[in-house]
Amino acid sequence: MFAIFLLAITLIWQDNSYDELGFNIEKTISGNCTDGFYEVLQVGVDVTSWTDDLSQPGDCYRVNAFNSDGTSAYSNTAQIPLPSPPPSCHGKGKKCQ
Repeated sequence: MFAIFLLAITLIWQDNSYDELGFNIEKTISGNCTDGFYEVLQVGVDVTSWTDDLSQPGDCYRVNAFNSDGTSAYSNTAQIPLPSPPPSCHGKGKKCQ
């Protein structure tokens, strides 16, 4: 048995550039936030938020700006936390229900 949790998450970033043409939003579902990123969307000048209606715990995101000269460095990554496992009912003095 398994469950799929779809969440809506809003990413908000600070616009530190003065000459961007827009921002690239990238996502990975690899769970480790280090590889497998792919572009989800490009947004326009001065846009500083976006909502992903199809996110799941463990998904990671990053953003960078782009202009005619290329792209900026990536932002820090943001990860949707994984749910905590239920407490164990095994062990001395614990009763399972």
